[in-house]
Amino acid sequence: MRLISLVLAVCLASPFAALARTATDWQRVLSLPSGSSVVVKTQNGRTYHGRLIGSTADSIALDSSERGFPGRKTVRREFPKGDVSQVRRYNRAASIGLGAGIGAAIGAGIGTAIDNSSSKEDGRLGTVVFVVLGTLIGAGIASNATLIQGEVVYRAP
Repeated sequence: MRLISLVLAVCLASPFAALARTATDWQRVLSLPSGSSVVVKTQNGRTYHGRLIGSTADSIALDSSERGFPGRKTVRREFPKGDVSQVRRYNRAASIGLGAGIGAAIGAGIGTAIDNSSSKEDGRLGTVVFVVLGTLIGAGIASNATLIQGEVVYRAP
């Protein structure tokens, strides 16, 4: 049993150890293809996510999806390497899927509560309606949120 635990611990820890050794290498940022979805965290703690425009030896540029009035707007941002504390890959589809799942679960709970407290003549229509609404709302919120953290590409030393 101890041998299995040891093998499992080594297998799980080795990718993280390799990542820790290479995450401070800016060359990994330079190797990202244009159009990649990334999250950039600055030294002052602000976070920006969007599509990578390009990177050079001393900066990174992206089209950042930001709050605007009304809705969202895309702003082109360029960050000097010295201002960047972290660059991560961003998996928007996975975040949307998770948001949709959370919304569906909340919708199912609300719909079931409503269906159980009202007459049964419409079957489970309330549950179905709230599951669909919850799924759509959850996916919409998650499309502009980083619910699932991606791989760390760069971390400032």
